[in-house]
Amino acid sequence: VTNGIRLSREKDYLSRLVEQGLTSVYLQFDGLEKNTYETIRGQDMTEVREKSIAAIRSEQLCCTLAIAVTPGVNDHELGNIVRFGITNIDTVRAINFQSAARFTGRFEINESCTGYPLSSLIQLIEAQSHIEEGGFSSDILGHPQCNAMSLVYIIDGALKPLFKYLADDRLMNYLGKDKRTKILDLFSGRDRFYRKYLADPKAWKLLIEAAAIFGNRPSLTSILSARHILLFAKSFMEKDTLQPDRVEQCNYAIAKTDGVYSFCAYNNLYRFESKN
Repeated sequence: VTNGIRLSREKDYLSRLVEQGLTSVYLQFDGLEKNTYETIRGQDMTEVREKSIAAIRSEQLCCTLAIAVTPGVNDHELGNIVRFGITNIDTVRAINFQSAARFTGRFEINESCTGYPLSSLIQLIEAQSHIEEGGFSSDILGHPQCNAMSLVYIIDGALKPLFKYLADDRLMNYLGKDKRTKILDLFSGRDRFYRKYLADPKAWKLLIEAAAIFGNRPSLTSILSARHILLFAKSFMEKDTLQPDRVEQCNYAIAKTDGVYSFCAYNNLYRFESKN
C-alpha cells in the first residue's frame, strides 16, 4: 500500500521490494485532476501517480488503484478513472472505489458528509463509466452492504460486466468455498489464471453462459484474449453506524501485535484512542 511518492522518486526502490517478494501494488489514486489532489493532499500529485505507474510497469508488476470517493471533490471523476485504468490495463488490474469516511485521518471531510452507501456508489460508477447496470455482485466477498465487485470485459470499446450475464447460483457454485483465492488469482494475469482454471468444466459452463458478451458466434481465441478489469466498490462504516454482523464478515483487516481487527472497527474504535 503506497501513496507513490517513493516509487516516483527512487529508481531502485521498487526493485528492492520485488527482491523481497513484492508481487503487486495498492496505489492511492485520488483522481486525474490537479484540483482534486490540491483539495485532498494539499498539492498536485498527478505526476507522482503517473511516475508510480510507470515504475510498476517497468517491474512487470500489477497494481490496484484505490480511490477514496469524496462527495463534491472527486465523485465526478469515476468514469474517467475507469477509462484511465483501461488505457493502462497492462499494469492496472483493478480499481477500488471506496466511499470516503471521516476516520481516515488523512483528509478532513465535511462533518455533514456521510459518504456514499454502497448502492449509490455503484450507480455512480456504472453511470459515469457507461457500464451496463446490474453487473456488480455484493455476494462474493464480505458483507453485502460493504463490498461489491464487477469483472468487466472490454469488447469493441464497450464495457460488458460478466456477472450480469451469469445466473447467481452458477457463479457462486463455480467460486465455491475458496472465493478469495480465485478472485486474487485474477491479479496474477489472464494467462496464468486461464492455465490454472480452464481445466475445470465449471469454467467452460460459465464462458458458454456468458458468450453473449463476446458478440455473435465468438471464437475461442476472441474469448480467451478479451481484456478485462476488476472494479470494486466499498462502503465503510462510521463509529455511530457500526454493525456487529458487518464487522464479523469484514474482508479488510488490520493486523496488529495483539490480534487482527476489522478495518472499520479498528479505525473507529482503536486507531485514535490515544488522541481521544
